[in-house]
Amino acid sequence: MGYKILLILFYLVLYPILFSIFGSSCLDLAGSPELFRPLLIGLAIGGVAYHFILRRFYVIQTFEHELTHGIFALLLGGKITGFVVTRHDGGYCEYRNVRFGRVGKDLVGFAPYILPTFTLFSALFLPLFPEKFQFYFLIWIGFTFAYHTISTIEETKQSFNNRTFKMAGTGEETKSDLGRRGLFYSALSIVAFTLFFHLLVIVIITDGYAGLPDVFIELWEGMVSTVLLVYNFLSDLILGLINRFK
Repeated sequence: MGYKILLILFYLVLYPILFSIFGSSCLDLAGSPELFRPLLIGLAIGGVAYHFILRRFYVIQTFEHELTHGIFALLLGGKITGFVVTRHDGGYCEYRNVRFGRVGKDLVGFAPYILPTFTLFSALFLPLFPEKFQFYFLIWIGFTFAYHTISTIEETKQSFNNRTFKMAGTGEETKSDLGRRGLFYSALSIVAFTLFFHLLVIVIITDGYAGLPDVFIELWEGMVSTVLLVYNFLSDLILGLINRFK
């Protein structure tokens, strides 16, 4: 429980600068019609396709969900020991030896709710495409973003509870990824990491790979400024109370 309190405090420090940078990046993207228009076209197509076609193929959502668990587990040094996807009864991804202890396991658990898998990996390839094809590739990115956003909202609504269910393949009684970790902690984590990964997508689209280092520098400097601001406020408050009761 202690590490969750520390992470919650970290999120509270991170949120102001993260929201600020994210909002500024969204405005930059909206101010670039050559980028924003094809994304909007893709969003519209993706939204319609999801409503009439994709949502009927539950296995696609299950596959992406478990795949994202697996990607995070591998990125954190883990090993996949089981991967099951069923057509109607969900699935599971088993892993072991993930680094960073409980925090690492939490990241793997949150992965499908925070990582726009197809969108981020597509965006990573965007700077490599010839300019004449980028318009169409941006439509694809918008399409994947629509799919990810709608499906993730639905998954989060289904998982944001403390109910138990039987795991596909094993029949083991368990809770959802979010229920096992606590709903308040899960909500704060999902918002923070969702903003972060979507920020990376926007920066790659607008500024290419060159824009990524600036984002990390700006986040770090903003967090340091926030910590100093809070520290100075508390110091002044404590000194004021001490002087008052002398």
